[in-house]
Amino acid sequence: MDQMIHSIQQRKMQLPFLKYHSNGNNFIILDERTFDHNNMDYKKLAMTFCNPKLSVGADGILVLQSSTHADLRMRLFEQDGTESDMCGNGIKCVMTHLCNTEHITSVSIETRGGIFTAHMQGSQVEMNFCVKSRLAGISKERLMKCPLRLFLLPQPQVGRA
Repeated sequence: MDQMIHSIQQRKMQLPFLKYHSNGNNFIILDERTFDHNNMDYKKLAMTFCNPKLSVGADGILVLQSSTHADLRMRLFEQDGTESDMCGNGIKCVMTHLCNTEHITSVSIETRGGIFTAHMQGSQVEMNFCVKSRLAGISKERLMKCPLRLFLLPQPQVGRA
């Protein structure tokens, strides 16, 4: 176990990441679309990175990947290494990240829990929830018009760890 932690600690110095927080949750964002993390063991990485005694500490790691069903895919790895279906605060952080870094104000995000759309509305993030079973065969344009529930949430804060 110590050797695995040492290996991850050595590799983390080479990983570009940002840390965002929203409503008491904080997340490390790793973007596979701009940096190759393909060989990462995200379960082990989350268990180390999210532990404040071993690394920067966080509630989870958000991994951004390319998607064929939406603008991007978001995977969430919790502190214990488990992969969750989705997280509203995580989606808020991703939307804020995309707005800050790519000037994107509207996006569809594929998660294990379904496809969600998010929009920046001034200083708030608006989220639309879509049904998971509708994943196959829906165009991005149609997804943007597919709200089930609507949330207006304050914009999360960003920091560098």
